[in-house]
Amino acid sequence: MRREWRKALEATDDEVQALGIQMNQVYAGSRATVVEAGDQAPDFSRLNLLKQVMVSTFPGYHLPHVWLAADSQSERVSILDLAGKGKFTLFTGIGGDAWLEAAKHISNYKPYLEIRGYSIGFHCDYMDCYRDWECVRGVGETGVVLVRPDHFVTWRCQSAPRGGEQEAAARLGAVMSKILGNQN
Repeated sequence: MRREWRKALEATDDEVQALGIQMNQVYAGSRATVVEAGDQAPDFSRLNLLKQVMVSTFPGYHLPHVWLAADSQSERVSILDLAGKGKFTLFTGIGGDAWLEAAKHISNYKPYLEIRGYSIGFHCDYMDCYRDWECVRGVGETGVVLVRPDHFVTWRCQSAPRGGEQEAAARLGAVMSKILGNQN
């Protein structure tokens, strides 16, 4: 009887342990994503996509969960709690201030389009509690990951532009126009 019970449980394992089915929606290649030249989609061919979650910040993938904290005395907060809520959100790291200023500039210039920005790293808005963000962000410390209000990554860029805040604002503005279908 125990052997039969074990077989029955194993037969339903894919149904019960199916986090991949719930989390592995991908919008890669859609109009709502922008992929930088040379950026490669991750290879998940070795995963059991029924059970395992595809963790990546490649455009079109769900923003991965990582724990952050404002400082060592603060409670942890999920990166997912910082994104969403009807707004675009960008995440950058040490040296990514140009992206944060670009987000403020666009939000001020187009008040109907608010982009929140957070820096993650040492002496930033949030610290990476377990160094998970460093492992999954897919961009350098000065790079940026832009997330749609529905928690899907829409664009990422490996590093801050050499032209500083103005060039960052121009690039971010162009990306937003492409995503939203605006030409102005």
